[in-house]
Amino acid sequence: MAKDINTTNKDITAFIDTLREADPHGYHRVTELFRDFVHSAALAFRQKAYIFMNGEPNMEWEAEYMELERKYPNFKPAFPKAVAIMVTALDEELYDFLGQAYMALEQYNERAGQFFTPQSVSDLIAKQLFQVEKEAFHEEYNSGPLVHRRRCMIHEPACGAGGMMLAITKEMKAIDAPPWKWWFEAIDIDPMCVHMTYIQLSVAGAPGFVFQGNTLGPNLGRDNEPWRTIAGAMFPLRQGNIDANEAAHKEAARKARGPLKLPLNIKRVARIATVANEPAPPVETKPLLKLPLLRKPIPRKKD
Repeated sequence: MAKDINTTNKDITAFIDTLREADPHGYHRVTELFRDFVHSAALAFRQKAYIFMNGEPNMEWEAEYMELERKYPNFKPAFPKAVAIMVTALDEELYDFLGQAYMALEQYNERAGQFFTPQSVSDLIAKQLFQVEKEAFHEEYNSGPLVHRRRCMIHEPACGAGGMMLAITKEMKAIDAPPWKWWFEAIDIDPMCVHMTYIQLSVAGAPGFVFQGNTLGPNLGRDNEPWRTIAGAMFPLRQGNIDANEAAHKEAARKARGPLKLPLNIKRVARIATVANEPAPPVETKPLLKLPLLRKPIPRKKD
């Protein structure tokens, strides 16, 4: 049974109490604690992915993380413990843990219409989208060499805390879809939502990108450098995968459209154009016949 938003969840309560331990004197509001927690945790996971791909840390991200650490006297005991509580809860069941904590703290923006979808609704939508048998999925995405193999592409234009993507991740795990057979792109305009989605999908082992940007903008939300998950670093999306997907989509569209049927006027134009390119046959010319006048002309009177 999926867990919906409530304040009686013991894991959520323990998580929030642990966050408060980072600031024993109460200099910062709990909402600020939560924002800095998701920011620091997202930086830590992002650094792991970066080191995996490049072999060395990103010093700019490292300085950003250390600045957050210096902000709280009990940062090290409290924030890592909060991460452990979150990871343990998500290991037991994939659900929108950080989204529930976010709503429990009443950080959501009512004026902006910011309300997160209950996990049970996200699970239902994901099940409706992925009504596919395990064998059919693997047959669809298992042809050709690995570099040029198609991947199931999933796009989330307003991800929030990532609840919908977590529901889809559960469906992928249910059909034993390995991380090299699918890829996601999640977008949100709110930086904190980007951090929450990135953390939870990194813990869930989902391969893909999280972008901060406006989906309705000219770049379709891909305005900034993507946050690549650890699984996305281990199984990156390659140009061969993109080309294979585009070719498959074009072929599917061609089959769905069927043979091209030209309207009558187009057929006529095509026939005229074909005939016009052929040499015209010779035309026999005959002299004009001189027909006799039916009546004599009337002479004019002289003045």
